[in-house]
Amino acid sequence: MTDEQILKFAEEVFDEAVSIRRKIHETPELGNMEKETTKLIVSLLESNGIEVLRPLETGAVGVLRCGEGKTVALRADIDALAVAEKTELPYASKVCGKMHACGHDIHTASLLAAAKILSEHKDELRGTVVFIFQPDEDLAYAIETTFTEDSTRVQSGSANFVPMFTVEQLSYQATDIPIEKATEILQMVG
Repeated sequence: MTDEQILKFAEEVFDEAVSIRRKIHETPELGNMEKETTKLIVSLLESNGIEVLRPLETGAVGVLRCGEGKTVALRADIDALAVAEKTELPYASKVCGKMHACGHDIHTASLLAAAKILSEHKDELRGTVVFIFQPDEDLAYAIETTFTEDSTRVQSGSANFVPMFTVEQLSYQATDIPIEKATEILQMVG
């Protein structure tokens, strides 16, 4: 896919992504309580033919298998904050004392849009894409104890997994980790 094609695909799903973002924004849920957000995510992933793993009560991992090749993981936080929204936007939070004040609604909608685009063009891809929808971003510090300089490389007969996390200003990247580790990672951070 060329950059121009990707931009065209993004434009095609833009209105849907905005609609999803606004729906999530109107119904914010705090960390580890994102039940309705998770239902929406699972429904949309499944409607695009993406395998869904549910290692936790909230959050999800989508897996798009496109044949042999490397695996790349994309991640979005899905939780809201305990902050009262004081805007008069038509899609303002309908939940008293809760809102998506830091953009997780946009992260989630964007990742769902990427999942849709990639699933519609999976025949043009090689490898696997893992979509991690992480509940409760603030508990992500658990990754720090798992992904250290000495433990980032795990050999396995399964596909490579490249998680990218930003945890308290630190970025972690790992290679050659099996897809099944995605569910373990989500359990650690959720």
